[in-house]
Amino acid sequence: MVYTIIVKCESEYIKKSSVKTAGDFLVQKIFLGSEKMLMKICAKCGRKLPQGTKCICQNDRHKLYNAARRDKDKNQFYQSQSWRRLVAMVKARANGLDEYALSQGCLETGNTVHHIFTIDERPDLTLSLDNLIFLSAKNHNHIHKIYEKDAAEKILLQARLCEIVKGRGTQKSF
Repeated sequence: MVYTIIVKCESEYIKKSSVKTAGDFLVQKIFLGSEKMLMKICAKCGRKLPQGTKCICQNDRHKLYNAARRDKDKNQFYQSQSWRRLVAMVKARANGLDEYALSQGCLETGNTVHHIFTIDERPDLTLSLDNLIFLSAKNHNHIHKIYEKDAAEKILLQARLCEIVKGRGTQKSF
C-alpha cells in the first residue's frame, strides 16, 4: 500500500510525498500552535487519532469475528490458564527463538506456539509439550499454507517438526 504524508503548517500544504508504510493508516503531520502532533486517520472508520493509539473500531472488529466465526470451544481453550502456562513453558524452552528457523540456521524471534498435529486431528496431544513448537508469525503462516495445500506435504512437514522438537534437547542454547 502507498500512503501520502501531508505536512500542514498554518493551514498551508508544504509537502506531499508518497511512502510505503506497514500500517493501515494515512498519516498526517499537523502543527497545532507551537506543538507538533502526529496524527493518523483510521482506514476503516475515518476517525482522526494520535499516532500510536488504536482505534476503537479495531476492537469491535475482533469482537465481531470472535462472535460470528471463531469456534467457541477452541477460543475457550486458548483463553484457559493451562494453555497460557503451557505457552510460557514452550517459549522458555525455545529461549524466545523460532525453532523452525533455528533448525534452518537462522535466528528469528518467535511469538506463536503451534500445534504440530492440530487439535481436530489429535485431541489427545492438545496439551502435550512434544506436540508444540515455537514459531514466528511468518513461519506459522507458511506452515499452515503447506498444511492446507497438500496432505502428503503436510505429513512430511509434521514429521520434520516432530524431529525438530525431539532434537531440541540436544541443541546448544545461545
